[in-house]
Amino acid sequence: MGLYPTDKSRKRNFAIITAIETIYILWAFYILLMIVYDPGIFGDRHLATYIVFWGSLIWSLYLILRLLKYSRMAKAVRYAIPAVIIFWNSVEILGRWNFFKEIWVHPGEYSLELLLIFGAFIGVTVLTIFTPERERA
Repeated sequence: MGLYPTDKSRKRNFAIITAIETIYILWAFYILLMIVYDPGIFGDRHLATYIVFWGSLIWSLYLILRLLKYSRMAKAVRYAIPAVIIFWNSVEILGRWNFFKEIWVHPGEYSLELLLIFGAFIGVTVLTIFTPERERA
């Protein structure tokens, strides 16, 4: 049995499909960035890197505009994952070009920001724990 059951009475497992799609997209763009970063192939200041940057940025903005039209949450989440992964290519390339200091590279310089992020995680966790069962459904 594959990811897509042939029996019409069973529903497809969208969690598995989304996970596999995410893995495919992550690795595809990871390999693409490694190719354009490699100085023996292109290098991070080559025209190919600029094309990947602008292509990823424009493509992700198009995907995000389409995402805004979705009304069903499950479909929107499935669509948002690749949109964000593609957008993140632009962020990665900007970091590679030293356009900004990355918080995860210099965590000691961003204590307040890290505390705010940690507080947000704690807040969401508390809200999730104390949300009544009928509202979760």
